[in-house]
Amino acid sequence: MKTVLNTLVMTVALTLSGIVAADTMSIIDPYVRAMPPGQKVTGAFLSIKNDSDSDRSLLRAESDVAKNVELHEHVHKDGMMQMREVEKINIAKGSTTALKPGGLHIMLIGLTRELKLGDIVDIKLIFDDGSEQIAKAPVKKILAGMGMMKKGMGKKGPMGDMKQMKHASPMPNLMGVVKKNAKQLALNGDQMKALKQWSDVNQPRVWEWVGVIISTEKQLHDAVLKGASRDELDKMTLTILDNRQKIIRTKILCVENLRAILNDDQWNKLMEIYAAPAK
Repeated sequence: MKTVLNTLVMTVALTLSGIVAADTMSIIDPYVRAMPPGQKVTGAFLSIKNDSDSDRSLLRAESDVAKNVELHEHVHKDGMMQMREVEKINIAKGSTTALKPGGLHIMLIGLTRELKLGDIVDIKLIFDDGSEQIAKAPVKKILAGMGMMKKGMGKKGPMGDMKQMKHASPMPNLMGVVKKNAKQLALNGDQMKALKQWSDVNQPRVWEWVGVIISTEKQLHDAVLKGASRDELDKMTLTILDNRQKIIRTKILCVENLRAILNDDQWNKLMEIYAAPAK
């Protein structure tokens, strides 16, 4: 009986400690980036305020709208912007850590449903002390700050119609044409599976690079107005060019992949469809 009582006391104590810990962590302005229909990856952003008397860490996040949820960061390396997964995100005591485009963020990979503007996405945040919080993040458009970017924004998503964003994606979107015309091309099950596998791996990367370009172009615009040094401006310019090059290389690999998957008749038909005037 005494053992049972001790167990209950410990359970209550642990539960209460978790509640107190959670109260010291505030989630500020959570939101999810709206994406065009059919996209399977997006980013979630928010700020975390640590009012506790000790440093804390966000260890992982979960959401029922995505098959995989990862913590990511953008880092400058050798004058270039790169994205990578991180094991945790630290929040120092008495400080606020911002998860924002172009920096630390949460990736929602393999979306299980279409996210429409205004939808609320529940994202569970798990901290290093075992406490959890649910961030209720509305789906929002994220607009770039540069005038030229605003002119290029369409009504098909926060990054606009990709056909208009030739500065970010200057190569033909053959994968999109193939998916749209799968029946007309008479694709079989194995071909569809191979195309999906390639797309699931590479499409999220392209969208991330586009996001880096948009974010860096805004930073470049602001830096010019603030009188930043030539070296700083050159680094940002190289970041933009590097990510554009990554997109172009991926588009080239996409063509090579399609040539390997499609037979000659299907490829010729694809070229006819692509060359046909848009209706």
